[in-house]
Amino acid sequence: MGVARFYQFEDVKAAMDRSEGQYLHLFRQVWGATDYDWEKREFRNKAGEVVRTIDVYKGPKEPTSKAEPGHAYEKHIGLDRDPKYMSGPEGRSFYADPFTAIKVTQALLNGSKGQQALADLDAGTATDRKIVDAVPPLYYGGGSGDNAFSLKKIETAVCCIMKLGDSTLWIHTTYPKHFHATV
Repeated sequence: MGVARFYQFEDVKAAMDRSEGQYLHLFRQVWGATDYDWEKREFRNKAGEVVRTIDVYKGPKEPTSKAEPGHAYEKHIGLDRDPKYMSGPEGRSFYADPFTAIKVTQALLNGSKGQQALADLDAGTATDRKIVDAVPPLYYGGGSGDNAFSLKKIETAVCCIMKLGDSTLWIHTTYPKHFHATV
């Protein structure tokens, strides 16, 4: 089936929820595993045989490298996120709310650049797993130091994607990149 397809709101939300606070490499450490059944919590090999059953939500959360866990919600969504991501050296751009983040990410995935990136993941030829594209000027966000009174229309956004197994999309993060000069 692969990951190259058009995504509905619920699909994007599920892919963001799946990766939040999780390290992708922990899923990939299971030798021979190519797909993960999220309902049964089973890793399967290409023959469809169960290789290992684990609860990834209760599994180890320690990285074996300096990789960051999935973090769209923690660092890039809403005005109520961790204060250290609101401003200063750790400050991050952000979406006004979860609905906005999911709709913008859906637009990125379903756009021509997103569809090409997803096809590249399926083909195993992805050299950059980052989708950067313009989005409809319907959604608001802010930059480091912004607050509810200084939100701006998002011009371009970024979505970092990966693939777990043959058909499971992993949205590592998503965030606004540029904003329109005027509201």
